[in-house]
Amino acid sequence: MLVNKSCVKAPYRCRHRSFDGINWSYGDLRIEDGQLTVASEYEWLSWLEQLQVPLVFFGIWPIGVPDPSYQYGRPWTWEASLVLHALSRHRGGLGLSRSQVIDVYRDLLDAKKVPLRRLFIACAKVRLLFH
Repeated sequence: MLVNKSCVKAPYRCRHRSFDGINWSYGDLRIEDGQLTVASEYEWLSWLEQLQVPLVFFGIWPIGVPDPSYQYGRPWTWEASLVLHALSRHRGGLGLSRSQVIDVYRDLLDAKKVPLRRLFIACAKVRLLFH
């Protein structure tokens, strides 16, 4: 299969002000004390990660964070992509609004200074219209 899912190797933790006051757990996700925890082995599909090799090859996208699992390093958007997928998948049960999910995604992209982040945020807003 040409498309490979990304997988969390070790539990991923993320703090954000939007998680304050939420105590929630479902399967491989948990939010408590303002922190989101995604369990290891969580899988998701990110189209940007699938496009990273050709984008780097043609010089459109810079090389990412070193990671032995990725030919050109793990994309800078990896964490933001993971959190966006997890939150959009369970947004109804969490009680988070679309704007809160976008705030978390924007802050994660801003922290990494991801190129083209405004484009990614616009795409995420469109995606959340269908979730």
